[in-house]
Formats: sequence, C-alpha cells, structure tokens
Amino acid sequence: MQMIIRVTPLGNPNMSDVYIMVNIKMGTSKFIIRKSEDNQFYFVLEATNGEVIATSEMYTTKDSCLNGIDSVRRNAPIAVLDDQTKNHEGIQ
Repeated sequence: MQMIIRVTPLGNPNMSDVYIMVNIKMGTSKFIIRKSEDNQFYFVLEATNGEVIATSEMYTTKDSCLNGIDSVRRNAPIAVLDDQTKNHEGIQ
C-alpha cells in the first residue's frame, strides 16, 4: 500500500510543505515449506491475513519443493481460469 504524507516544516515560514510517498507493508503473502509425518516436503501459500490459500503436492526432496514454488511463481501470473463446473450447455 502506498501513502502520501504531508510534512510541514517548523520554524521557517519561508519553506513550503513537502509531500513524501511511502510504501507501507501491511502484510506479506508467503510460501512456507513444511515436512509431513513421513518426511516428505510440501509448501503452502499463505495470504497476507495468514490464511492458507494453496497447498502443494508432496515432494521427496526439498529441492523439488523449491522447484514447485518457482513453477507457481512463474505460471500463476499468466494462468487462465478453466471453469469445469459448467456442463456442455454452459449451465452450472
């Protein structure tokens, strides 16, 4: 989130107000790598409010799990929505 703040200088009437744009970090979504009870790796994607919004498949190695995260980062921004809940007549 960006915010513009007006700063009024004190003690010098000849100076005008200054406007500063600042970035405010409200929360950050993040990938969290976890280990299952059978020692497999997986990741979850956590939203800024702390809610888990995606869970990955299981991976046998941490490197494979990291590759899965990289794949989501690359592919999610360009992914299209394929709504398969509609029947052949387009009715849900």
